[in-house]
Amino acid sequence: MAAGCPCYPEGIETMFHKNRAWSVVELDGIGEVCDKLIEHDWTLCSGFWFPVVPRDTKGIVLLNDSTSEDALQEYAVCLASKGVDLCTQIESYTVSWMSRESLSKSLLEILGRLADGETLESYGTFHDVLEWEHEPCRYCA
Repeated sequence: MAAGCPCYPEGIETMFHKNRAWSVVELDGIGEVCDKLIEHDWTLCSGFWFPVVPRDTKGIVLLNDSTSEDALQEYAVCLASKGVDLCTQIESYTVSWMSRESLSKSLLEILGRLADGETLESYGTFHDVLEWEHEPCRYCA
């Protein structure tokens, strides 16, 4: 998504699908996230969470925000606590245009900013969108 996109008020970029529910799986860290996102395409309800610090409950979740399974793989990057059903979007990535290295570098930058205590700009907080135990839905059934 481009900054200043006319489809969002005042150029703020936000998730395309604010009413979609995502099935979130927990991963160990950035390496595993990069492997999953770069090497595979995922259903529209897929989300991948990893802790900011190992064994922490605060983490980053990447939510598939693509318009279809055959479209570019768009992911909303959000802050979320493990087991909680809400998240705060801080970034958006078109993973289809990224290499494993650039995705890893971008995620490491976010972790560094969080470690430095930086308050990251929020594009919105979304409630009732994360499902830690997911039943098949119309996006994955």
